Amino acid sequence: MRAYYLIRYFCSAGLVLAFAASIPAEDPLSREAIQQRLTQSSNFLAADELEGRGINTAGIDKAADYLAGEFTRMGLDTKRYQGTPFHTFYMGSRFGLGETNTLALTPAGGNPNVLEVNSDFTPLSLSGSGKVDLPVAFVGYGITAPKLGYDDYAGIDVAGHAVIVLRNEPRKTDVESPFEGAKASEFSNLSHKVTNALQHNAAAILFVTDNASLPEDAAADPRKADALIPFLVKSNVGNRQIPVVHCRRAAIEPLLQAAAKPDLAALEQGIDGDLKPRSTILTGSRVTGEISVVRKGKPLKNVVAVLPGSGPHAEETLILGAHYDHLGFGGSGSLAFTTQKEIHNGADDNGSGTAVLIEAARQLTLRHAQLPPSRRIVFIAFTAEESGLIGSERYVKDPLYPLNQTVAMLNLDMVGRLRQERLTVYGTGTATEFDPLIDRLGTKYAFSIVKKPGGYGPSDHASFYQRSIPVLHFFTGLHKQYHRPEDDADLLNLEGMARISQMVVDAVEELAAAKQRPTLKKVSGGDDIEGLAEALLGGVGDSLKGTKTPVKPGTGEPYLGVASRKAIADVSAPGYLVERVTADGPAATAGIRKGDLILKMGSDPVRTIDDVTTLLKKYKSGDKVTLQVRRGGIDLEIEATLSGR
Repeated sequence: MRAYYLIRYFCSAGLVLAFAASIPAEDPLSREAIQQRLTQSSNFLAADELEGRGINTAGIDKAADYLAGEFTRMGLDTKRYQGTPFHTFYMGSRFGLGETNTLALTPAGGNPNVLEVNSDFTPLSLSGSGKVDLPVAFVGYGITAPKLGYDDYAGIDVAGHAVIVLRNEPRKTDVESPFEGAKASEFSNLSHKVTNALQHNAAAILFVTDNASLPEDAAADPRKADALIPFLVKSNVGNRQIPVVHCRRAAIEPLLQAAAKPDLAALEQGIDGDLKPRSTILTGSRVTGEISVVRKGKPLKNVVAVLPGSGPHAEETLILGAHYDHLGFGGSGSLAFTTQKEIHNGADDNGSGTAVLIEAARQLTLRHAQLPPSRRIVFIAFTAEESGLIGSERYVKDPLYPLNQTVAMLNLDMVGRLRQERLTVYGTGTATEFDPLIDRLGTKYAFSIVKKPGGYGPSDHASFYQRSIPVLHFFTGLHKQYHRPEDDADLLNLEGMARISQMVVDAVEELAAAKQRPTLKKVSGGDDIEGLAEALLGGVGDSLKGTKTPVKPGTGEPYLGVASRKAIADVSAPGYLVERVTADGPAATAGIRKGDLILKMGSDPVRTIDDVTTLLKKYKSGDKVTLQVRRGGIDLEIEATLSGR
C-alpha cells in the first residue's frame, strides 16, 4: 500500500514451484484447494529471491513473469499488448530519434515516393520502432464513439494495415458539434487515436493534419502551412508500440488519387457534413521503411489479463486489481528505522492482494469455462504503487478499454491479516448498489464488515475514482510489521484470504451480470486508515496521517504546498529539495514526497529555493503545472493542480 510523506500512502519459499502439485483435482473450487493455491502464490511472492519486489530490483520482473504465467495457464487473454500481458511504460523517459528513419509511400501501380525525415514526415515520440512493409487504409479521424453514433472503423478491417488518420475531430469549429462543440474532446487526442487504432489491430499510423486546422492562406504556401508536429508528443500509450508518424498532406494525396478516391479535403468535408465514415482500403498502395525511436528510462510494467464478456454488455468492463510491487531493500518508505539494507518481503503488502487477485481470476475462469460473464473482466497487477500509484495512474491515462465503458474497479491491497473477522471495505458510498451488496456478502462469508464510503484513499482504486469510476477497496488493516522486513508469509491468515477471494469473486460476478451498471455517487474527502496506531507504534505521528483527497481551487495566490530549509537547499544540487509536504495540498495530492528534488515547473528550470515562489506568480489557482522531479535517481513528470491560499 502506498506510503504518505515518509510513506505517502498506506497500503498499501523458493522460486516457481510446480503449481499443479497436490491440488485436489476433484474440486478446484473447494476452500481447501483455494487455500493451498494461496499458500503457494504467497510463498513465492514473499520469497527472498524476489528481493522485496522493489521497482529497481530483478525480483519485480520475476514477479511479473510469474503473474503472466499464471494468467496465461488459466486460459485468459494475455496478448493485448503486442502479444504480451505487459503494459510497459517508462519512469523518467527520455526520447530521441534513432539513426535510421526512412519512409516511402507507393501508390497503386506507381513508383515509391521516398519521403525525407523532418521535411516530409516526422516520427513521433509515442511511436514504436521497427521496419514496415504494409498495405494502407484511410480511416477518417480514427474515432470510435458509440454513444455519439460515430465510428470510423465501422465496416472495415484494418488488421495489419498502416492507417491514415486525420488529426482532431469532425466539425472542429462548430459549437453545435456532438464532439463537445468547438472545444476539443478526448477523441481528438493523439494518444486516444493511437489506442483506438491498436484496438482495431492496425500495424502503423500515418497522421495527417485536417484541412480545418490549416491557415486560411494555406493555398499560398501549402508546405509552410502544413507544418509537421514536433517529435516530442505528450503521450500515455505505454508499450503497445507501432510506428506512428506525421506526414504532410502532399505525401498522402497520391495514395488516394491512385485508388480513385476523393482528395483529403473532399473526404473531410463529406465526413463533417453528415458524420458518416468514408473509411476505405487503398488497394494496391503500400508503405515501407524503418522507424527508430530511442527510449531511455526505467521500464515498468503492469500485468494485464482479460476474461471476455458476452451479450449486450460485453463491451463494458469491470476491473479487479492489486499492486504487486513493494519496497525492495527498504529505503525512504520503510518504517524500519535503521540504515542497514534488509529485504522487505511485503507478504501482506501486497503479496496478499496479488495472491488473491490470481486466485479470484482462477475461480472466475473456472466458473465461466462454459458461459462467459455478461461484462468483460480485466485483471490488472499494478506496478509502482509504492512510488505514488504510478502503475494505476498510467493505466487510467492509457486504458486498454475506454474508461467511459469501465463500470467499476475493485482493489485488493493488504488482505492477508484478517483479525477478529474484521474486513474493511472502502468505497461503499461510491455507487448506490454497493452498500447492500457488501452487507449481503459480508454476512454470507461471516465477516465483520467495516464500511468506509469514500473512494479516495491510499491505494490504486483512487486513480479510478478520480476518473468517476465507482470503486471498492478490500483491506484487513495495518499492523506492526507494515513496511518492515518482518512482513513475512508465515504471518498471513490464509483461511481469511480464501474467504475474501470467494467474497470478491461473488461481488465481481454480481456486478458483471447486473442489468444496469453501478450508479456513481460522489463522496468528498477520505477515510481513516484501519490499524494506523498499531503500525506506527507512536513512532512517526502526524506525518503519516491523511488520505488522498481532490484539491479544490481556492481564492488568492496559488500555492504548491512544499517547504525547504535554506540550509538544505544551499548544499544540494540545483533544484528545490522538498523537506516538507503540506497535508492534502496540491503537491501531496499530485504525489510529491519528502526528499524529491524539483527541477522544473512547466518549461522553467528550478535552480534555487527561491525559484518556486517566483515561478508560482506566473500561475493562478486551478492551473495545472507539470513538475519535473528527481526521485531516487529517476526523473519523473508529475502534474499538480494549484490551489489558492
